[in-house]
Amino acid sequence: PWRCAGGCGPQEGPRPNNTVVVEHQFDLESTCGEITLGAHQDVLDRPYLYVAAKDGGFRVYRLDDPPIRISTLPTSQLGNLHAMNIFQDGNRLYLALGNTFGTAVQDTGMAILDVTNPEAINILSVWTDPAHGGTGMVVARGNLAFLGAMGNGVITFDVSTPALPVELSRFVPDITFPDA
Repeated sequence: PWRCAGGCGPQEGPRPNNTVVVEHQFDLESTCGEITLGAHQDVLDRPYLYVAAKDGGFRVYRLDDPPIRISTLPTSQLGNLHAMNIFQDGNRLYLALGNTFGTAVQDTGMAILDVTNPEAINILSVWTDPAHGGTGMVVARGNLAFLGAMGNGVITFDVSTPALPVELSRFVPDITFPDA
């Protein structure tokens, strides 16, 4: 991860020539297969970093100096799907599941995790759809989650009961609009 070093936010004012200075903070171990595809610091301002590590699953780091990996949820606990992206809404963390790369395209999936205690993550649910295509992203607000399911479109869920997400709708945009 990287940290902006001054002049990056509106409270600091612009830097000359609109430049941004970024400082390296630390490295996370990974292999090509376990590449970090999504990394987000805890939105509740706790000292944790959440990582979607493709076929390395989901990882939690405590931001000590240096950061320490404190837990991993392997793909075997995530419907055997790769962790592709992350979104946190309060104490719920959403994982977009399912590889989209090359010939390894997987089913579409989403996991909902409870991060009330980041050192003891609880899996609330893992939803999967046998439609191949994987996922690229997930976002959530309140009782709704939206899964970017690649060729399967955008899937909307009611997540008011996170143990049982309910698919509400799917929208597959016309990829030829307005031109072929």
